Amino acid sequence: ETLRQKRLKSVDYHKVNEAQYRTRDREAAAAKKREEARLRVLEQSTEKYAQQQKDLQDEQQPARPRVGLSLPEPSINDGDWQAWHKEAQFKAKQAPAITGAGVTAALMGDYTDRPLPTPLRTPAVAASSGKSLTETATALRKLERGQTPLLMSASAMEEDEELEEEDSKPAVLKSVDRSVANRTPARRDALGLNSSGVDDGASVGASTFASSRYLSDSDELRQRAREERRALKAARQRIEAALAALPAPQFEYELAVPAVETVDDDDNEMEGKSKRPLDQSDVEASERRAKRQKADKELEARSTVLKRADLPRPVHINPGAVVVESDTYPEAAELVREEMLKLLQHDAYAHPVVTKKKKQGPAVPAPAVALELIDLEMLQNARELIEAEASIVSKDKANSNAGALPIEATDDLVLVKGKWQSATSEDDRLASLKAQFAALQDATAELRKRNDKLEQKLAVVNGGYAKRAGALKDEILHTFGALHNSRIEKAVFGLLQRQEASGGAARVDKLQEEVDQLKATEAALQKVYGDLRIERRRQQVSKKA
Repeated sequence: ETLRQKRLKSVDYHKVNEAQYRTRDREAAAAKKREEARLRVLEQSTEKYAQQQKDLQDEQQPARPRVGLSLPEPSINDGDWQAWHKEAQFKAKQAPAITGAGVTAALMGDYTDRPLPTPLRTPAVAASSGKSLTETATALRKLERGQTPLLMSASAMEEDEELEEEDSKPAVLKSVDRSVANRTPARRDALGLNSSGVDDGASVGASTFASSRYLSDSDELRQRAREERRALKAARQRIEAALAALPAPQFEYELAVPAVETVDDDDNEMEGKSKRPLDQSDVEASERRAKRQKADKELEARSTVLKRADLPRPVHINPGAVVVESDTYPEAAELVREEMLKLLQHDAYAHPVVTKKKKQGPAVPAPAVALELIDLEMLQNARELIEAEASIVSKDKANSNAGALPIEATDDLVLVKGKWQSATSEDDRLASLKAQFAALQDATAELRKRNDKLEQKLAVVNGGYAKRAGALKDEILHTFGALHNSRIEKAVFGLLQRQEASGGAARVDKLQEEVDQLKATEAALQKVYGDLRIERRRQQVSKKA
């Protein structure tokens, strides 16, 4: 209690308050500096961001507008093909069966409803159509080479395009073969035969009939193929224009795909399975695992002192300082000493002690000592022998202590009339206890004096630190209280925020309804106001009139 009163009297509250004021001022100044630094950094970052946005807008090029992609509709749909097929089947059924000689049957047949060329004559093409002998030769060459009208080669398509260009020229620029034109009849008569022309008596062979039949059949297909090619070309041009309107790429990427290798073992266990090449991260992880296993193995082979870095180790090994004393087993003590010295020298050579202080001059290296390799099985056997010997020694020691206990326990007893009694009386024991208590009191008083003097010295030496520690303690308690309050406030405000978020939508809807009602009321009042103004003007006009 006296010590506590002294401590309370020794406290200078003026200095404590002054220290608190100074601490508070320093904290305020530090907080102000931090805020100024934060504002400067924020201004710099804002300026940099604005400059980057400005540079980006200056460098950004206007993107070309995208156009829609559209493909042409097919010229012939499924319904048209089905109708044409049905019509062809119907006409084939109605065609009369002609019997007799081949030439007579061909001449007497009815060809009015058949889209075929007139037999034994050239195709029924008008004289002004611009067909020449070159077209006939081209058709024959296509027939020989096996080019179908719907699937032509590139050269055939080019030739057709040239022919289309020729057909698109004016009539004055077209070249007409008069011989072919005069030899080609213009129309058929009522019997389906060719009408008389300039050279109606001319007859041609079977090859001319076949070629004319091919030309008549393929005209319509060629025309359709030409239209489809034109549509595809136009669609391709539109797609190219749409792709050209896309913005230019800004980045380039390279994709490296590792090759998959298959490894076949002799035992056919991995047959047919693909082996994925290891990634660099997998390779680094395997290397780290191998290094860790190697380090663990090396650490396991070290001695116990090297495994624990907190144990002290001598920097230099002095053989004379390594002493193992044992009067009972001197030979065993000498063997233990030699083994200990060998281990210390080997550890000092293999794993030298790294000192923090650098001494002048080169360090003297420790002598190299080779350790004898001991098998793990031998070490295990040695541990078992040591444990067995320790158990035997502990049992012998326990038995010897148990035998000596009755003698030690009966040293202060005497035999009186056949009974064992204590040699000391009750008065002697009380006097002994009083003397022991007095001695303890004197020792306690002496220790108290020493402690008081030591406490006074420590108060003089460490008084400032004690005050500072007290101030820091109070500050920590104050900070902890503020932190606790901030946590409570955070939880409360979080709850309020969630409640506001849940009830905010309903509140906004209610406010929107009120606004709508106010707008409706305003509109009605505006209408009434307008009607009143009109009525007022009407009355004013009526009064003037």
